[in-house]
Amino acid sequence: MRYSVLLYYGQHYDESLAIANKLLASDPNNFQLQRIAFLDKAAMKDYTAAKQLAQRFFALNDPKNKYTSNDYSTYAQVLEELGEDSLAVFEYEKALEVNPEKSDLYKALSSAYSGMKNYDKALEVFKNFIDRGDYVTNDLVILANRYQNVAATSENGSEKKQNAINNAIATIDQVIERVPDHYVPVRNKARMFLVKNDNQPSKEMADIYMQVVSMLDKDPENKTKNKDVYNEAYSQIASYYISERDVPMAKEYYEKVYELDPTNQALRDYIDKMK
Repeated sequence: MRYSVLLYYGQHYDESLAIANKLLASDPNNFQLQRIAFLDKAAMKDYTAAKQLAQRFFALNDPKNKYTSNDYSTYAQVLEELGEDSLAVFEYEKALEVNPEKSDLYKALSSAYSGMKNYDKALEVFKNFIDRGDYVTNDLVILANRYQNVAATSENGSEKKQNAINNAIATIDQVIERVPDHYVPVRNKARMFLVKNDNQPSKEMADIYMQVVSMLDKDPENKTKNKDVYNEAYSQIASYYISERDVPMAKEYYEKVYELDPTNQALRDYIDKMK
């Protein structure tokens, strides 16, 4: 049994599982062996089998058995892989009960809530993680996205939506301050202004997309590497000028989109018909 455990931690999952199964044949209710068999299958990404083994493992009814936060969180990850985010939430919550100091569990629980489109809870849990103070810049990006999801799914014009999107913008501004030369948070901010304005283009949005273009233009290879970002920026700037009835400027930016994709005949026809 000890060797099976060592093989698991050495990432020799097939060998570990073979030994565990051999021993389980004569000792089917062995707590540690059932744990290792479940963990092996999860590590091997055989999620259907891992779920079945986890259910057997957690069904062992003996008060001496002590489940760890890793037991619960691994089962939660398996459920997420199977698209069962609503069930994963319960397992992550159990993991946090066992080990409330493990910061990564808050992030995982927030992600599970987001997966089941419960954006309010996803935001609440992630804010709890941020409030603990042990976070990096990319975590602020996620927090901004959590705020944005709440805003995007709230009623237009509501105080809830405005508070959420304002917090999203304030958070992404913190990211931009930390990584001023990276275009991604600036692009994210532009998208937030689209949400803020009920998915209608605005001058703020267009101006920020122009900043994105300016940042990307510093490296000519970005026209190839980040073609999709250019496409998004040019298209959104063009849509702003359309909303302002500034056809010449709209055509100028749609032409830039066409330059990126000269096979787009529908766009060519649209541009040619603009007056």
